Amino acid sequence: MNFLQSPLARRPRLLGRKIIFRLGLHRGDVRVPVPAVAAVTYPAHWAQALRAWIQTVPLASAPHPFHRVFRQEFDEALLLKLCREGPRRGENGLTGDIKLVWDYSRGQPLFTNAAASPEHLEFCAAFLRRWMEANADTNGPAWSCAMEIAIRAANWIFADVLFGGELGGQLGTSDWARWLWCDGWLVWQRLEARLVSSNHYLADLLGLFLVGAIFPEDAHARRWHRFARSEFPRALLAQTRGDGGLGEASLRYHAFVTEMALLFRLAQGAPFPPAAEVRLRDMCRIVADFRDATGDVFALGDDDSGRVLAVDFASPVSRADSLLRLAAAVLGEEFKPSAGAVYPESGWWVRRAGDFAVALDFGGVGLHGRGSHAHNDDFTFCLDWRERTVIADPGTFLYTSDRAARNRFRSTFFHNTLAVDGREQRELSDEPFLLPGRDKAFPATRLGEDAWAFQRPVGPAITHRREISVRCESVSIRDVVEGSGRHKLQWRFQLHPAVQPSVTPRGFTLVVPKVGTLLLEAPQTLSALDIVESEYSPGYGCRQPALVCVVSHEVTLPFSAEWRIRAVDKP
Repeated sequence: MNFLQSPLARRPRLLGRKIIFRLGLHRGDVRVPVPAVAAVTYPAHWAQALRAWIQTVPLASAPHPFHRVFRQEFDEALLLKLCREGPRRGENGLTGDIKLVWDYSRGQPLFTNAAASPEHLEFCAAFLRRWMEANADTNGPAWSCAMEIAIRAANWIFADVLFGGELGGQLGTSDWARWLWCDGWLVWQRLEARLVSSNHYLADLLGLFLVGAIFPEDAHARRWHRFARSEFPRALLAQTRGDGGLGEASLRYHAFVTEMALLFRLAQGAPFPPAAEVRLRDMCRIVADFRDATGDVFALGDDDSGRVLAVDFASPVSRADSLLRLAAAVLGEEFKPSAGAVYPESGWWVRRAGDFAVALDFGGVGLHGRGSHAHNDDFTFCLDWRERTVIADPGTFLYTSDRAARNRFRSTFFHNTLAVDGREQRELSDEPFLLPGRDKAFPATRLGEDAWAFQRPVGPAITHRREISVRCESVSIRDVVEGSGRHKLQWRFQLHPAVQPSVTPRGFTLVVPKVGTLLLEAPQTLSALDIVESEYSPGYGCRQPALVCVVSHEVTLPFSAEWRIRAVDKP
């Protein structure tokens, strides 16, 4: 079944290429041919379409620095050295992670600077000269991933479009054309079409479409353009679920792919085929429904801070809002958050009432059971109150350079769910992009206008049913564990770093500075209530100390416990 849904089934030539790769008959360190291109030609509608969107997103007027990566400041000399030499082996932080090289090399401030002011032209050209010198070897670290080449090409191209072609002129018209053609050729050679394709493949197709469009007289480019135009809507349908959710078990990756699809649609200047057009609108609806208090979407599943054009990094307008403004410009439709929504195939539920907004995950691990971007977060929930994050998903932190932290942040015991007998929901390993398991959402049942129930197995002959309701005055969470014998139950409530908790006889007081106070309590007496140290990652490569409320109880099954969250003051 995976094969039939893959680009390898749709495109026999890609299958042939995959076989050649597997047999070791293709060299990765390819030499780029000398292209027969001397200039670029941008489609006439691109500048108008980009400006129609970007004029709705205010940008900081000062130059947006290139050495700020993942919202952290780095020495640019170090970044350029890492581009030449690769990440530092053995280092647990970002300098030991290839993603630092990749995100720096995306050059996303090119686009935001071009959108902010034409006066930033020389500032951007100077960055490109430094980057080009450090990355002349097209088999170096910045070129090792086709997706990264494609996203980089999108930023270069769209920045030059907004600069009216003057950025390429600063670098030399023919040299600029050759660099961009090289991007397209290398994406084509290193295309990430797999049996189970991910967001990488969709990014590759976006890059091929953009580069292919700007060289209408070149035979290679025309081939890339035709292929991407035909393949992208098919891939979009194959890699998303029927309810519109990305099949990777991550809401923030869903937002990332939604941006790719909207930019492709903008560049194409025409609707997708009907099924893909409907799917794209469903994807935008999910972004609107799951907008959280930070202005992003709730952080269920992995988050690597991925963007194509990182406009929210240079604007007071948040990522979700900037995406929805892009959707309005491209699709001509305003997408607003629903009071309540459930996406039964993706396994995402959200409800808003009064000052509360709550999102819950009941989906599978994604990517046909591989779980590359999933966490052990079945039935975890996130709670915003009065436009502040209170009970939070802890985020992701890092992927490859700190395997212990990778597992810690995706473990059951870093999420707001119920653990039975101290077991992980799924076994964790040293493979950072593998968490095998069920890829089908758990059963969901509507109990009323504001309440739903979700059910999952948690062990041999043991089931967990979580019932959740959100009303204007309170949030209620009821956990029912069916089975027999004595078992240890543990609830965890991960808090945003700003929240100040204290223990009460039946639960916890949660003080949200300058906002108010919540009570998180159970009507029954539970054995052990504690507040322990934890971590919170607001974005990739970043972490902060945080606290978690922990409740432990040994019970004889069947057993049920109800938690109620309510304000103890008036707004």
